[in-house]
Amino acid sequence: MSLARTAARVIRQQLRAHVAWLPLANTFQLGDFGVISGGIFTRLGNVRSLGVKFGTRRSDGPPFEFRSGGVTEVDLDVDARLDVAAGVDAEAGLRIGFASANSLYLRAAEIEVSEIDELIPVAAVLRNHSQWRLRYRVIHRLWTGRDALFITSAESDAVIELRGSAEAILGARQGRANLDLKVHNKTNVGLDLIGHTGPLALGLFRVRLVGGDPELLDFSVGAFPSSGAPYELDQPGPDDEPTDDL
Repeated sequence: MSLARTAARVIRQQLRAHVAWLPLANTFQLGDFGVISGGIFTRLGNVRSLGVKFGTRRSDGPPFEFRSGGVTEVDLDVDARLDVAAGVDAEAGLRIGFASANSLYLRAAEIEVSEIDELIPVAAVLRNHSQWRLRYRVIHRLWTGRDALFITSAESDAVIELRGSAEAILGARQGRANLDLKVHNKTNVGLDLIGHTGPLALGLFRVRLVGGDPELLDFSVGAFPSSGAPYELDQPGPDDEPTDDL
């Protein structure tokens, strides 16, 4: 399974949302629209360019953590055998090992959740726009990790060693990487995004025509709106696989 599909499955299991690929290293925004291709969201534009206006709201989300099977963490006491001057912080280290290829290590202690305030007015405008296609999906919610870590293995027996102050290493273990944290050594590592801030996950909706009113679907095809409700946000289950829109 590709890294992107592995990450997508993890996001579905923990957040019931879509992966923002690459995690932390993308520029997705609320109102971006696009299609699912290869199991991940591909941006085509933003609804603001179609004349849609919307307000937003923000809140704090819970910390996010995932390690593939076979991923290990070992603390390193780098200065244990060195004479360290009084008042000087000893250097510490963290060795992260990956037993298998295409494994993931993702930690984010601080998550911000942003979302479009009102969805029905947005869907109503899009439904009547001549350039809108019903296969398009729109980002209505973003989970953004701050100063987070995302590391992958390119081959089996991959290792990456991080060094910094004891405080910095503790922060890394908690999913908060500061500027004092450095990559000291790595072998067979794919991606190493250390201390990055960016979207991790996406909440998507699609505009549907149901009895003349827009129906909003978040994931599955063929979901039915709740009785009496003008729309429904259908969140993905851990075993759901998105169907490509192309």
